[in-house]
Amino acid sequence: MKAQTVASFNSIKIKKVPKSVIQSFKSMTNGASAENWGVYNNRYQATLKKDNSIKYYHFNDEGLYVETLTLKDWDEAPKKLKEGKTKIQQKYWDVKEFYERETDKGDVSYILVLENDKKKLNTVYFDYEGLMFKKSLSGY
Repeated sequence: MKAQTVASFNSIKIKKVPKSVIQSFKSMTNGASAENWGVYNNRYQATLKKDNSIKYYHFNDEGLYVETLTLKDWDEAPKKLKEGKTKIQQKYWDVKEFYERETDKGDVSYILVLENDKKKLNTVYFDYEGLMFKKSLSGY
C-alpha cells in the first residue's frame, strides 16, 4: 500500500471517524487520545504528540492498522539515509520534513519532503538501506 504524507489528510471531527478506527488507535496507544484526526480517501490518520515526537497513525476504514509515520529531526537520520540523499537529483535541496515510516509488518522506510531555493517541494521515498525508490513531483 502506498504511503501518504501527513499533509494529504483533511482534518475531521472525531464523530466522523469509524468506531473501529478509534478502537484500534486506542488499543495501540494504551488508550491515548489523538490530538487530531484526518481522512484521505478511505484512510484515517490519528496524530499523537508524545515524548517530544509526533506520530501519525494510519488505518483503513475497517480499523485495520496500516502504518505509522514519525516526524523526526534530520540530524537524527541514519547515516545510510543521509548518504542516499547525496545520490539523488535533489541532493542540494533542503529537508523540510523527515519521516520514519513503519508498516503493519514492521518494515521501516523513510519519507523526505524536500524544498529547493524557489520553494518547490518534492516528496522522496527511501527504503531502509537509504536507496530512493520513488519520488513525487507534487511536493506533499
